[in-house]
Amino acid sequence: MIKAVLFDFIGTTVKEAHPEVINNCFEKAFTDNNVPVDISLLKKERGKDKKVIIENVLQSLQLPLSLVQDIYASFKGNVEINIHEFYENDGASVIFSYLREKNIKVCIGTGLERTVFSKIFNHLKWDSSYFDYIGIAGETGRSRPHPDMIFDMIDKLGIPDKNAILKVGDTLADIREGKNAKVRTAVILSGTQPRDILLEAKPDFVVTSLSGIKEIVEEKQPAIRAKL
Repeated sequence: MIKAVLFDFIGTTVKEAHPEVINNCFEKAFTDNNVPVDISLLKKERGKDKKVIIENVLQSLQLPLSLVQDIYASFKGNVEINIHEFYENDGASVIFSYLREKNIKVCIGTGLERTVFSKIFNHLKWDSSYFDYIGIAGETGRSRPHPDMIFDMIDKLGIPDKNAILKVGDTLADIREGKNAKVRTAVILSGTQPRDILLEAKPDFVVTSLSGIKEIVEEKQPAIRAKL
């Protein structure tokens, strides 16, 4: 029985007005600092801590990591300028309410730092008291795909049974985070990464919308592994 659901933030419960908002914020941050970057590199890194993404891209380009802070500062500024481009994903409030009615913990995790997360969160007019756990990757240890945030959530909520935890996300990093924590995983096919790559990671469940989480909780949807 599911007792807690950890949702990813951007791409899962929060949508971008068009799929490239975050990628464009990153791309501009690099070009602002005279570093041209192929956007395909950024798409592969989605779901991870944003500074880690910058570090990984710089390393792949064999450029100094001393550029990280300046590029990250530009990224944060670009997100703030584009704050109006973020909106609640269809069905998010409905599934949150459904889970609470079932006495299932509703949790949110993000690879954004708290200041950037809070600006988007407040723009959505969400209430933090509505969530049983809010995880900020930079504050809980190593970023996804490391499972530190999930372990932090398990500790804070006091739910030792990992089979009772469901991680929901839209990226490869989300699926791997859940698998590394040995909890159940569900991928929502609404993000920026290709479906075939996500399915290769063998999530336990696949949904096309957040309403599909209800079927998982009610054990009406078979595990995706049974279909492969």
